[in-house]
Amino acid sequence: MSYTALIRSHLAYSSAVVAMASSTQLNKFDIIQKAASRIIMGAPRPAHFEPRLTQLQLASLDSRRKQHMMCIIRKILEDTAHPALCQLFDSPVDSKVTCDFKPRTAMGRKAFQARAVKMYNVLE
Repeated sequence: MSYTALIRSHLAYSSAVVAMASSTQLNKFDIIQKAASRIIMGAPRPAHFEPRLTQLQLASLDSRRKQHMMCIIRKILEDTAHPALCQLFDSPVDSKVTCDFKPRTAMGRKAFQARAVKMYNVLE
């Protein structure tokens, strides 16, 4: 319970911001969860973490991050998000979301709008 209340809540709160980070940076958050599950269960260091997460009933941070991003995107599309965000995307046509943002650089492809459109169209 301490992990869920103190550590995981911080990781979930910032998940929309850090979702734009590289996969190597995001893996560092997974390491925190793996270490916490090992400490909670009293497991040895080389023990595999997946059974521990299942036993503790913890979803992976990646799946929770994607779920949170999808929730934010849905709120934006339904106009229930902050007014500054409501004009980021065009309404879905044939269940595909589009936006006016066209990234010109590799860094631009990591922007929220670019990744959110791609994620929504793939997962929805």
